Amino acid sequence: MTFQSYQDVMLWKPPPVKSVIGGGILHEGTKLVIFGLPKRHKSVLAQQLAFCLSVGTQWIGFPTERLVVGYVQAEVPRPMFRLRTLKMGSNQTVPNDTLYFMTNSIIKLDRDSGMKDLMRNVEKVNPKVLIIDPIYKFTTGSEESTLLHFVDNMDLLISKYGMTIVLVHHSRKPKMALS
Repeated sequence: MTFQSYQDVMLWKPPPVKSVIGGGILHEGTKLVIFGLPKRHKSVLAQQLAFCLSVGTQWIGFPTERLVVGYVQAEVPRPMFRLRTLKMGSNQTVPNDTLYFMTNSIIKLDRDSGMKDLMRNVEKVNPKVLIIDPIYKFTTGSEESTLLHFVDNMDLLISKYGMTIVLVHHSRKPKMALS
């Protein structure tokens, strides 16, 4: 990357910005974080987003593009996650090869080995949107350097595969005062 003059910047014609979720919510090649307190249905919201994107239907009132989605989760045991998935998908017709799920509770995406494993899986299905749920299960700690490495790895995925990433994250549970 090199410096560009002001005139060069003014003359540059960028490609059109493509929406993943309309209304300015999420654009291709960017990240979105679904954040909130524990037990507030963030994962259900993210999974519903996966279904809507794979079909191209509205998500909470916003238009979506029909895209291939990969959903990586580590919080819900696979049998329970399957039941939730079946319930959520029971009233939708999901086209073949547009929605993929992976349950993996040991992969760490702030580590090179974890990224290599994820990238092998990404290359098999080529998702345009990757949902990672929740962040804390895919990192080795909560130190700033660990989280920065995780975010850098997400940027690497965006750059290498041209994908959009949705991250599910929750604040820590409030600590009870000892009396």
